[in-house]
Amino acid sequence: MKITTVPESATKVGATLSPDGRYIAAAPQDRQGLMIFDIGAEKWCGLAKQNVSAIRWSFDSTYVYFDTESNTNPAIYRVRISDRKLESVASLKNLRRVILPFWAWMGITPDGSPLLMRDIGSQEVYASASKSRSYVESGISGVGRCHLRSAGLTKSGDNAQNPQ
Repeated sequence: MKITTVPESATKVGATLSPDGRYIAAAPQDRQGLMIFDIGAEKWCGLAKQNVSAIRWSFDSTYVYFDTESNTNPAIYRVRISDRKLESVASLKNLRRVILPFWAWMGITPDGSPLLMRDIGSQEVYASASKSRSYVESGISGVGRCHLRSAGLTKSGDNAQNPQ
C-alpha cells in the first residue's frame, strides 16, 4: 500500500472518504464551503458556499450531505456529485440539537434520510439496588424525579418502565 498526502489537505477539516473510494469531501478551516477532492484527477472542486458542519456521504456515493449549523437558518443540504446540484433536505429551524465537540452529529440512513440527535432536557440519574449489588444508570430524558422502592425503580412524572 502506498501512502501519499492529499494536496492542499492541510487547510481542510472534516474530511470524509466516499464509500466508493473516488472522492474526499471536506470543508476549509473556516468551514465556509464544501469541497471534494477527486482522487483520480488529484484536484479539489468547490461544491457549496454555505457554512459547513457535519459531512456525510450517501451509501451509494451519489450525494454528499452537510449540516449548515447556522444560527439563523440551520438546515441539511445535499449535493449530487454527478451534476453538482445543491438541494435542501431538511430545515432544522426549531430543532434543539445535541452539540458535540467541534460540531453537531449527523448520520444518513440507507434511504438518504438524515439522522440527528435531539436535546430534550436535562440528564437524569436512575438508580437501582439489589441484594447483591447496586448500580447507577444515566439517561437523557424530559422531566421527572426518581424514587427508589424495594421492588425496583419508578419514575414520577411519566410512565417510564423499570430498567432491566
